[in-house]
Amino acid sequence: MMLSMEYLALSLVSLCLLSVSVLALLSVKGFTEEMHKGLVFRQSVIALGNAMDEVCALGSGNSRCMEIKSRIYAGYEYTGEHCAVFSSQGHAGKRQLNCELDAGREYRGMVCLENKGGVLVLREQ
Repeated sequence: MMLSMEYLALSLVSLCLLSVSVLALLSVKGFTEEMHKGLVFRQSVIALGNAMDEVCALGSGNSRCMEIKSRIYAGYEYTGEHCAVFSSQGHAGKRQLNCELDAGREYRGMVCLENKGGVLVLREQ
């Protein structure tokens, strides 16, 4: 009888430790998924921003298509300088541009940038 009670107590402690471990693993998984989304967002914003700089510098009539890996809202604001504004699922960023930008919605997948008389036009393909 005493051995059964000791075994039961030991089993209960083991189950408690296992449940704490599972909760910790779930927390880590959620954190890493959020970190991954943030990294994909940053990579997409950097790639899109670099493409904007390139197409703007090459002048009117030039274009470039690329794939972005996350759903991104891209917009334009002018506060003394041209800026592209990006956001996605709690992440946000801003990038200074040399051209005006015609954008103001969410984009995903293949997108094309075209320089039309100094105005960058961003559209999904």
